[in-house]
Amino acid sequence: MIELAIHYGTPKQDQYILNKKLAEQLAIDLQTQLKTLKKIIDKKGIVVVQEQDILITTYNC
Repeated sequence: MIELAIHYGTPKQDQYILNKKLAEQLAIDLQTQLKTLKKIIDKKGIVVVQEQDILITTYNC
């Protein structure tokens, strides 16, 4: 819990505040990321080709 508060909480002086509302939104965001990661796993991975912040192409592994 401490790591999550430090990483995702709102800094205020020498404290990090991770309130219920922020934690609930974080849980929703992480569930969305997990869903996307499961799709990547099903594809056996993906490759992204990028040059100087320009997306060139993507393909499955």
